[in-house]
Amino acid sequence: MRFLDDDSGLTLTEFLIVAMLISVIITASYFMFNAAASMTDQTTARAYAQDEAQRAVDRMTRDLRQSMQDTSDNNGVVRIAEASQLKFSADVNADMKPEMIRYYIEGNSLKRTVALPTTSEVPYSYGSPGAPTILIKKLGTSAGTMFCYHSVDRNTTVYCGPIKHGFNVVTTTDPFNTTPKISMIGVKLDTVGESGSKTVTVTSRVMVRIRTVENRVD
Repeated sequence: MRFLDDDSGLTLTEFLIVAMLISVIITASYFMFNAAASMTDQTTARAYAQDEAQRAVDRMTRDLRQSMQDTSDNNGVVRIAEASQLKFSADVNADMKPEMIRYYIEGNSLKRTVALPTTSEVPYSYGSPGAPTILIKKLGTSAGTMFCYHSVDRNTTVYCGPIKHGFNVVTTTDPFNTTPKISMIGVKLDTVGESGSKTVTVTSRVMVRIRTVENRVD
């Protein structure tokens, strides 16, 4: 019986070509994986920012639409109307008595507090607000201009919301005693979402009409 010896194998040139091909495949796979991971991070960051912004907008919209006057002198519902702070009375727990709601920026976060009434009839007084709820953990750089305010008086030409709404801006540090009353509030949120190596800022806008007799919208 004879055995055939086969001493054939890869030559140095063939080995180098194979090594080069493997290196190209590994490099391409690495970049494809990084690209996929980066796209996933960006999508996740955007989804997180959008979800957080939507929850905050929904919360503010519900509160504003439940606004309720807490005095008997038709002074409206808004107590503080600033670019980074909004304070107003609203019956958010449906007990026919208004609570004092405050939205404000602290650090880089949007927070909400509620102060319960300590009296049972108008004019209402309020206790200390409870612990703040963080609605948005991280806001963008333009967070200081989050709120703007409108009345039904159309004698000026400065707007903080879409002109087609026909509402004019109200600029005052004492909105509670302002005539005409604030009838619509514009909200602009720049919410930051982060995931992995990606940071995404999502801008959300909403205009909310205050539906109370003393803040009637024509």
